Amino acid sequence: MGDEYPSAGYALLLVGGILELVVGIPLIFLYSYAMIVSYTVTDTMGHMTTHSATSPLAWVLLSLCFVWFLTWGILMILAARWVKTGDEARVHKGGVLGLISSIFGLNILGFIGAILALAWKKKKFPPAPKPPV
Repeated sequence: MGDEYPSAGYALLLVGGILELVVGIPLIFLYSYAMIVSYTVTDTMGHMTTHSATSPLAWVLLSLCFVWFLTWGILMILAARWVKTGDEARVHKGGVLGLISSIFGLNILGFIGAILALAWKKKKFPPAPKPPV
């Protein structure tokens, strides 16, 4: 790994990806649980009754949301690893991947980190002076 890389962009992308996995996925389970528990139907008399069976829609939404946040969280962590390499082309690719994954994963930390990675340029140092003869 290179010595010089956008450290703030790396840190924000990494923290954003970890938060996507640590916070987003349990929230999906809580939301799905609320959907499953509150699944009600109307009987022929117009009374709302709670079913013991779970809604198929709730299971589909749970599965889709789980895969959605898991995918974008992992991609954001991968983008952070690319940003840490320090290679300008790889940092740019990591910034683009981080930007896409943070937009679709609804993650503001990853978004800011991706913007910082995209704005980063490697410093060009002048050549060292030749020693006197």
